[in-house]
Amino acid sequence: MEPHVRETPSQDTSAGKLQHWFFTSSFFKAVNQEEIYESRATFARDRKRCVFSLMRGMAVLLDQLFKISSDDDGLQHYHVLNSHIVDDTSTRLRGPSHNDPTTIYTILNSVQTVSVRLAKMDSLDIEMDKCCLNFRVPTPLVVVDNPDAQGIHQSFSSCALLTASGLGEMFERFGLAKDLVKPVPWKTFLFVGDALKANGAAFRTECQQLRKKDSTGKHLALRLKCTVHQISLIRKPIVLMVPKLWTTIVRLGHLFETLSFRKSFATTMASIVRKSFTYLPVAEIPHQTEPLLAKREMLKNYYQTQSKLRKQALSDSLDFLNGDLESDCIFHFCIHKNGNECCKGYQDSLNKCLKLVVPFLSRGFPTPLLYRFKHYDGAVGYLKVGFTIHKLL
Repeated sequence: MEPHVRETPSQDTSAGKLQHWFFTSSFFKAVNQEEIYESRATFARDRKRCVFSLMRGMAVLLDQLFKISSDDDGLQHYHVLNSHIVDDTSTRLRGPSHNDPTTIYTILNSVQTVSVRLAKMDSLDIEMDKCCLNFRVPTPLVVVDNPDAQGIHQSFSSCALLTASGLGEMFERFGLAKDLVKPVPWKTFLFVGDALKANGAAFRTECQQLRKKDSTGKHLALRLKCTVHQISLIRKPIVLMVPKLWTTIVRLGHLFETLSFRKSFATTMASIVRKSFTYLPVAEIPHQTEPLLAKREMLKNYYQTQSKLRKQALSDSLDFLNGDLESDCIFHFCIHKNGNECCKGYQDSLNKCLKLVVPFLSRGFPTPLLYRFKHYDGAVGYLKVGFTIHKLL
């Protein structure tokens, strides 16, 4: 089967502009350049056209691929492998207006690939460069109505090329027959995902349907689990041994997701700092014991984050709060030497303390995920800092 190659259209034509702005890295710039698109509505219209053209072209390709004539070097379809790498996440989306409410959706992302093995039915000993075709199938993001086993199964199977019930609904919309892959003797469906019970149940649902509809025994299904998630699940009992630790940081993380809570938290924290702040002008900083110095270094090293600004903000806060961190009072020893001073008085010192401490603590932390320990270090480090620095939390 000879590949069909088309030349890239000129950018002077409408097709060339669509090719440039939607099928290259320039896509990320198009929506922000007013000279290219005057409105988001025009951008959205052209984007829909390109998505439709892409999926229509993919449908034509699949139709031609699975209808290869037996005269093509005597090759016929022998085996089809359809692999799905599936992952879902919760995403907050807001309408075009700032007054529109924020809604949390569960989005399923799938990376789908297809491998087709062609062979002579009387002999499998053929040249390797002619026996296997591999390509990736563009698969859109899918909104899952209910992220349980049934919802996950319905979402990924609707976009799959090879399922127990035949071709997915997405391909049928573009004119492909539901039994397009049925004549292929051997079929394998590969499901790769998190080591979660919902994913396992979704895969078992596919297997149950496969047992009912396939009587040849030549349609296989395999399940692979993410090793990182499996290792994280082994650590799960260790975290849950600490009473109320995980439930506390998860609930607090969810609260920090709302703007109203962050504002209320910042107001309360500012009030606590004002009541507890003590300004002490001195000639030199009082001597601090080794345990207190070690605690400061521990906080700097223990707090794990990918943001350099957050790390610098913590370091600046610890340098400014140069008193005993275990005290309920918030100390700042302002050094007065040779007419030079770091602060111009009590109010200036208090304002500096508020600008350092309140934004750092009121920003909070992302909600941690138990099944893969994502954001866990940041959440626990935040609590450690908040409990250690003058018991602010």
